[in-house]
Parts: sequence; structure tokens; C-alpha cells
Amino acid sequence: MKKTVVVLIALALLGGAVAVVAGCGGSGLRAGAEIPADTAVVGIAEINEKPTAYAGKSVVTSGYYGIGLCSDCFLIKDGVATLRVEGSQTVPVPSKSYLNKPLRVYGTVDVTEGAGGTEQAITLKAEGLEFQ
Repeated sequence: MKKTVVVLIALALLGGAVAVVAGCGGSGLRAGAEIPADTAVVGIAEINEKPTAYAGKSVVTSGYYGIGLCSDCFLIKDGVATLRVEGSQTVPVPSKSYLNKPLRVYGTVDVTEGAGGTEQAITLKAEGLEFQ
């Protein structure tokens, strides 16, 4: 009886992990928080052009997976514009197999001033992502 319960719990946990990796309904990889339908969709170029307007705000942006930059960050691109995305424990950096695949990312825009206040580092701190 105890073995059956342990096996069922293990299968339930494994099933949840597979749902996160495979996505729901075959929509592709999905990780972290579900992307809210009522959050503003903002283009990558728009965030780059007016970073202070979006600083500290939650946004959804879409583009293509560019490349993993380090163990916890990657680039998303939409043609010419790119944006650094910082992952987390719930939003890991996607594997190379997703390179150039379309995705949506939900997160908070972080703007860090450089020396002298002229340069800005713009990062989207990801709370959720979904490959389409």
C-alpha cells in the first residue's frame, strides 16, 4: 500500500514537471507565472527607446529567443532591437534548441543608471515566459 502511494505521488510530481516543460495544450515551453491577459504588450524597441517610462512596470513583450548570455540571462530580439532578460528559479534560461523561436516574456523592467547618469542598463526581470 505504501509503495503504491509513493509511486502515485512520484507520478503526479513528474506529471507537473512535464506540464511545465512541455507547456499546456501543446503551446510550447512555458515557465514561471502565467502571462496575464490584461498586462500591456510593449515592443522591445519601445522599451529601449523610453526605458524610464517603463522602469519598475510589469510588461509583456514578444520576439525571438536570441541566445543565452550567462547561466541566468538571455536575449530576446524582434528584428533589430534586443533586450536582456534576467531569468530566475522559476524562469530558467532556455536551451539552445529554442534559438530563433518566437516567445512572449512577462516581467518587470529594470533600468540601472551608469556612471555619470548617461548610460542605462535595461533588463526585463522575467516572471513568466512562453514559447509559441
